[in-house]
Amino acid sequence: MLLAFTSSALCGQLYTSDVATRALGGTGLAREGGEAVWTNPAGIAHTTAPAARATVEQRFGLAELQLASLAASFPGGLGVRLSHYGYAGFSSTLVDGLYARRLTDRIALGIALGVHRIRPPQHEPQHTLRTGIGLQYRLSERVRAGAVWRRDRTDLTENSYACGVSYRPSELIDLSAELHFAAELGLHGRFGISYQPVDVVVLRWGLNTASSELSGGIGYRLFQRWEVAVAVAYHEQLGISPLAGLILRPD
Repeated sequence: MLLAFTSSALCGQLYTSDVATRALGGTGLAREGGEAVWTNPAGIAHTTAPAARATVEQRFGLAELQLASLAASFPGGLGVRLSHYGYAGFSSTLVDGLYARRLTDRIALGIALGVHRIRPPQHEPQHTLRTGIGLQYRLSERVRAGAVWRRDRTDLTENSYACGVSYRPSELIDLSAELHFAAELGLHGRFGISYQPVDVVVLRWGLNTASSELSGGIGYRLFQRWEVAVAVAYHEQLGISPLAGLILRPD
């Protein structure tokens, strides 16, 4: 019973499986550069230098539920993301390629195309095509909006939709609010706050109403472009999921 429930919860989070995005409640539709690689392919159109994110997670504190991911974006609007988790003979692997272009100074469009490999216990692996389209719009220097459509299987019921905004009241604070819809999870909200009290530290908090999950984390910048980050996500029924990761920033 627990494994069936956690399988559903995991699948709902695989699009946002890096340590910073998880700490922000899965938000990121309006973020740009490497911060958008797991949330909106349009965002990588703003990548000015190679960026990457590697994350490991122990979902719900269970040794059997290990999740690992790696994602990167490059100047020219190219990106790649990989994610894998497994438990009790079950495994799920995602591999996506991303491409994005800036249509105008304010508008960016991106696409994602990949494969989802699922291996149920004592069954042959199943492969399904993953597609997605993302759009971003800069309303002003401080306000950005984003939207995404995804389809993970050949069945039309697997479509999901999301839209959201990000507001930067200052250079130190970034606020995000989003609405997501999928047939399995219904309509739900995601909210995130990041705050940079000093140059080398960033604090992150988030809320995902689909699973009533609270999250938070801290990142510490090493050298000029590297950040070491840790986070925890708390599910009201299944407990705490610890995460750790390494982030290569574009600046």
